[in-house]
Amino acid sequence: MSAASARTQKTGNTVKIEGVACPFCPLLCDDLVIEQSGTKLAVSANACPRARTGFEKPVRSLSPRIKGKPVSLDAAIDAASSILRKSRQPLLSGLATDVNGMRAAIALAESTAGVLDHMHGDALNNNYRVLQSRGWMTTSLTEIRNRADLIVFVGTDASRFHRFYERIIWPPHAMFEPKPVKRELVYIGNGLKSRPAGAPKGLKSNQLKCKPEQLGEVTGAVNAVLLEQPLKNSIGAIKPDDIEALATRLQQAKYSVIIWAPGELPPDNGEQIIDSICALVDTLNIKTRSAGFILGGNDGATTAANVTAWLTGYPLRVSFARGYADYDPEAYNTANLLESGAVDSVLWLSALNADNKLPATGKLPAIVIADSDKAFDKEPDVFIPAGIPGVDHKGTLIRCDSVVSLPLQQLRDNGHPAAAEILKAIHAKL
Repeated sequence: MSAASARTQKTGNTVKIEGVACPFCPLLCDDLVIEQSGTKLAVSANACPRARTGFEKPVRSLSPRIKGKPVSLDAAIDAASSILRKSRQPLLSGLATDVNGMRAAIALAESTAGVLDHMHGDALNNNYRVLQSRGWMTTSLTEIRNRADLIVFVGTDASRFHRFYERIIWPPHAMFEPKPVKRELVYIGNGLKSRPAGAPKGLKSNQLKCKPEQLGEVTGAVNAVLLEQPLKNSIGAIKPDDIEALATRLQQAKYSVIIWAPGELPPDNGEQIIDSICALVDTLNIKTRSAGFILGGNDGATTAANVTAWLTGYPLRVSFARGYADYDPEAYNTANLLESGAVDSVLWLSALNADNKLPATGKLPAIVIADSDKAFDKEPDVFIPAGIPGVDHKGTLIRCDSVVSLPLQQLRDNGHPAAAEILKAIHAKL
């Protein structure tokens, strides 16, 4: 059952909807069952904590505001377009939206000489710098689910992605075999849960403990062993024998997958860790089969990066100040732009998670388009409430593996327009 083939059943005033895709996590689980009564939603099957919070959040009566005073939607759009019209170089950040919302954001940035950066731009940047400099071999959720027999988690235990184990690591069914593949799990890092809740009996798991900043050193050491280079020193609590044992298991595996979560890597050397993982995958593929996997893309980050690449040829952190798409991952960093005063207005877009708040903008004019007024501590110049993709309006999101685009349904009508509609209306006023 996928979101495209969802079924509905009505009983009294309640509508039961099966095959709903969840927009609140980059896994985009598409098997949820939602019960809808008016604007009230309840997840009755296949829920995780993030899905329950997102779908079951009570609807609040919100109106657009200008400097804290309720106004009509047209008045708020006029005010937002006035700010952008006067702006020399606006920053469009946050960008937690769906495909259509991101398309509209890029069009608006292009027409206003603006800069685009996602709220998770640092994590995205670490990934894409490695992809640009050396390339990588990555796989899909489906391949992991059906083929991988050894999975190595580097710096993450996937606990932030609640249904990853249930749907991918120990699913009840397999695509190519009568039973799911028997697999072994290895965790590299400190404070990781190497025995996840719900693990089936007989699941093999092991943990190699090291500090976060040593993760790249560990994967590099495994690679060195595979390349027949001598290894004499321990890394943290990991002894050379442990490194050699992991190298042997990786070499003997039919299909190994090495997983990292870019948002959980240390900020100072995340790029180096990812580069080391990709080098290890390259070496393994000389004699066996191996792939990397990126467990990330929260708040529409994967969608934003892909849509930006389609339309500009670059990943995020793009400026249109020169009249064309200019890519610079350091100069067009949201924090750097705000600190240096390089931008003179901010549009913050957060239609997927109100917990992601507008950063401190000082005296800059600020426009917030979000699903809740919890998206800011200080009242912005303009606030326009937006519907949530996959809840309040239809849409499309791209899964964390960048392989599948899933359609999202409208489950209720809370009267708030989609972010794409708001952005297009602002654009039209320009």
